[in-house]
Amino acid sequence: MKTIRYGFVGCGYSAGIHADSLLKIPTAKIVACYDTVKDNAIRLAERCNARVEPSLEALCAREDLDAVLVCTPNYCHTESVLCALENGKNVFCEKPAALNVKETIEMVKRADEVGKYFFIGHCLNFMSGINTVKDLLEKGAIGEILMMDVVHTDWAEPQPKVGWKQLKKYSGGHLYHHMHEVDLICQFMGLPKTVYAMGGNLAHHGEGCGDEDDMVFLSMKMKDGKFATLQIGSAFRLGDYYLKIQGTKGGIKIDIRQAKVILSTPDDVTEFSLYGSPELDEERRNEFIANKKDSGKLFGKPGMKGAQWMSKLFMDEMLAFHRLMQENKIDDNYKNLIDGTAAINCLKVLDAASESIKSSCEISLE
Repeated sequence: MKTIRYGFVGCGYSAGIHADSLLKIPTAKIVACYDTVKDNAIRLAERCNARVEPSLEALCAREDLDAVLVCTPNYCHTESVLCALENGKNVFCEKPAALNVKETIEMVKRADEVGKYFFIGHCLNFMSGINTVKDLLEKGAIGEILMMDVVHTDWAEPQPKVGWKQLKKYSGGHLYHHMHEVDLICQFMGLPKTVYAMGGNLAHHGEGCGDEDDMVFLSMKMKDGKFATLQIGSAFRLGDYYLKIQGTKGGIKIDIRQAKVILSTPDDVTEFSLYGSPELDEERRNEFIANKKDSGKLFGKPGMKGAQWMSKLFMDEMLAFHRLMQENKIDDNYKNLIDGTAAINCLKVLDAASESIKSSCEISLE
């Protein structure tokens, strides 16, 4: 098969993990890197035997480039994606697609117009246990879904240096940067009919703290009358991390901290691996214990290596994108990552929640 040539826009933490994945694929070649922080681009380019480009435009204009991986801070995604598309390049974009649904729709529409792929990196879709859950739901293992209860809470200490992820202007805050749970709610239950949200920054002020809301609560009503709730933030000393799906015949718990999926019915309780192997599950459990000070929260830095469970997740994601580049094929489970559905639905909910927090009103998505 032909070799696919890749370029990186944004050469920080996530770019490094994606580059590690591509370097393991014989038919993938990294040819160019660009970052506004030139040292980041140089570091990644040296590792990949690639060229450092002086600008976004210079990288995207290269003729020996098949696809651009956008791994910039969230607020830069739209500019980078559109530049790549305008230059006839396929795009992989880190999550969230943008910081509002308007820009997300613009990118999806432009990709369709120029006939190029716009692949959104909602990486939890490549978690073994998430695909197990999708299979269980499709088989009717818990009957009709009644509601989802989702919690992603922890405590974060002040950091030595405030990074872009802690500033709403650049990351969107917890609500946007940690959007995986909203993505899964939409996938399992559909786009909500209404969203009501509350949030605020209660505990993180002063040196080493950003301005993001450290407690956020969402209540979502579905079109069929069912419900979903979400708690997320970094001001919870007694934090937890799980997704519970309640059904008419049973329930499913995706327990991130314990790295397992639990199927509970009146007749039996069955456990499944979350990361695909006992070793990776154990690594993830131990990571929460070792990082107890920040409850498992990781503020990745350029050049930092990811854990094995994360590397496996990103590898499977990159293999799916690489296959798409080579064969124009993608598994049914991931089609919503390239047709705009996952990205747009997620941003609709996030924007509605943001508006609800500001207005103290329930927001309709219809």
